[in-house]
This record gives sequence, structure tokens and C-alpha cells, in this order.
Amino acid sequence: MDMSSIWKERAALHQKKMARYLKYVFNDHFMLVVVILLGAAILGYADWVKSLSESFSLGKWLAVVVLFMSLFIGKVATLIEPPDAVFLLPLEKQISPYLKKVILHSLMLPGAILAFVTALIMPLLAVTAGIPFVFFFYFYGVLLLVKVLDLMLQVVQLRQLSSERHIQLKALRVGLFLSSVILLIVTPIMISLPMILALFAFVSWFMTATTKQFELLNWEKMVTTEQHRMHRIYQFINLFTDIPALKGKVKRRKYLDPLLGWIQVKNAQTYLYLYARTFIRGNEYSGLYVRLTGIAMLVSYFNEQFYLTLFISALLIYLTGFQLLPLRQHHEDMIFTHLYPTAEQFKGQALQRLMLILLVVEALFIAVASLFTLTFVQAGLLLGVNLCVALLFALFYVPNRMKK
Repeated sequence: MDMSSIWKERAALHQKKMARYLKYVFNDHFMLVVVILLGAAILGYADWVKSLSESFSLGKWLAVVVLFMSLFIGKVATLIEPPDAVFLLPLEKQISPYLKKVILHSLMLPGAILAFVTALIMPLLAVTAGIPFVFFFYFYGVLLLVKVLDLMLQVVQLRQLSSERHIQLKALRVGLFLSSVILLIVTPIMISLPMILALFAFVSWFMTATTKQFELLNWEKMVTTEQHRMHRIYQFINLFTDIPALKGKVKRRKYLDPLLGWIQVKNAQTYLYLYARTFIRGNEYSGLYVRLTGIAMLVSYFNEQFYLTLFISALLIYLTGFQLLPLRQHHEDMIFTHLYPTAEQFKGQALQRLMLILLVVEALFIAVASLFTLTFVQAGLLLGVNLCVALLFALFYVPNRMKK
């Protein structure tokens, strides 16, 4: 079996696995929230751009920062597995076709994101810098080539490099991003185009020289890099469904023990303590809760439109509760939870109570953040509506969901 056939087989298996998981990610609830949040963000961005003029000199540099950061999105997906370090080692000299397909496969997602970000930036550049929208094709073409070179650099970094050359490649990657974006936006096209082409030629030459000097691949690094990439993907998918391949990290967090002091030591609150302790120690739930609460607070802090803040914060509270529902099944595989003499009804009551506390706390934080942009009365109304959402979710939605 040649390397092209190996890639074809692995890519098919990978796509099949991702399709099985992604159907849980892109469910009705998630897509509804994403569409509403994205629509609200684009509407707010459009209103902000309309209020600008060419006197806003920071427009170009804001575009530079956004495009520069967007180029870091997208890691090379080798689909290399741990046994490959042994079984594919004899085929190392034939791996070139495999790596070419890796680069093309890895380009799809960042290519789509770059198209979206570039289209989003063009109105800002049109208003503040007088750059016509037709330049979108030029900008996107250059950024896409930059991303191709970036993926090629990432592949080169998988070789057995010296520490000095590894640092040089990292610096070259950042320099490629920054130089390309600045030349693209700040410099006129007649000057920027030849300079960008010269930059591309230099990067290509440096990669070729590195490949000739360091011929052998670092298989251990290839395996660990791919494992880290898949771990990040599984962490995201795990917000929506259980991933057998993902092992959550547990931390003691002794400093948070006082938060559990209100739970009484009695049979009826056994599961309340268990769920609360799981929430505090496990990164899957506490990290998710902190991130969603932080997003809701930022929206409330920066958005001056009361009804939009009200709608988005209520949606985020609902989404927070929905993403915490798997906590109910977290310990079902442990035999001790079934042997312990605790009535089944206490499980549901414990989850409802914990969910209510968490969502009420989130609503309070959102209300405090909104005081910086809304009036006291509006912040009070925001708190009241969000508390109603928390109550309805914990007292009615959670028990109905657990029956399914």
C-alpha cells in the first residue's frame, strides 16, 4: 500500500468520525444561538462602520490586527497515529505525496474562515481607507497563499530540526504573517505586490534549504502534534456530547472548598455534593461555565442596546444550562453510584438545585456588568428576565429533559 492510499483511507475514516460527532454539535439549539449571535454581531458591526469616516486613521491598523490574528487559525492535520512511528518509518522517503494531501486537506477550514474575515473587513477599509470592495479578491488571494506557506512551514517544523532552526522557522512564520498583512493594507498595490512576491520567494527558498539540510522526520513530534490537535477538537465537541477518546482533567482546587460548605451532610444531598464537587474539580463544566458567563458579561458591558442585551443574555443563560445537562450522566458508569443507598429522585432534585444556583449567579454577574452601559432600571429588568429564564430552565426544562 502506497502513501496516497494510506491518506485516502485515513481521511475517509476521519471524515466519517467527525460527521458522527458534528451532528450533535450543530443541533437546533446551538445553531439557533449561533445564528442570532452572529446576526446581532454583524448588525452592530454594520452600524459602527456607518458611523466612521476617513478621519478614523486606526481603521487600517485595526484591519491589520484582525487579519494577522486570523492567519493563526488552522493547524496542519497529518492524521498520524502512534503506531506510525514504527510501521511507516520504512516508507519515510515516499511520504511526500502524503504531506501534499495533508496541506490541501488542512487548507479547507482556514481558507473558508479567511474568506469570511476578509469580507467582513472590507467595509471597514472602504470607509476609512477608500479601498474598493473589488480588492477583496486580491486580498483574499494573497492571504490564501500566505496560509498555504504557513501550512508548509508547519510541515517543515515536523522534521528533526536543531533548536536554532526551530526558532528561526517560528520567527519566519510570524514575520510572514505581519509583513504580508501590512504590505497588503497599508502599502499601495503597485509597491506591495512585488514585495509580497519577493517575500513568498524568500520563504519558499528557506523552506527548501531547511528540507535539504534536515531530511529526517521527527515521528514522535508528528504523533504528539496530531494528538494535541485532536484533543482540542474533542474538547469542543465534548461541550455537546460525550467523547470516549477525551479524558477530562481533574484538579483538586482546595481553595474552592468553602463554596461547598452550605451542602449538608445527609443522604438527600449526596448527589448535590457529588455534582457540585464534579463541577468545581472538572475542567469540562467549570471551564465552560466561566467562558459562557464571560461572553455574556462582555456583551452586557459593551452593548448599549437594552433589548439586544436582554435577548442575547437570556439565550446565553439557556445555552449555559443546556451545555451543563451532561453532568447528570457523568457518574453513571461508576458502580458505586448505583450501590449507594440513595433514592433515584434525589439525582434529579440535586441537578435542578445546582443548575438553578449556577444560572442565578450567572444572571447576577450579567446584571452587574450591564450597569456600566445601561440604567439602573434597565439592569434591574435585565436581572429579572434572566432570573425568570433560570427558574424556568431549572424547574421545568431540566426534569422534562431527564425523562427523555
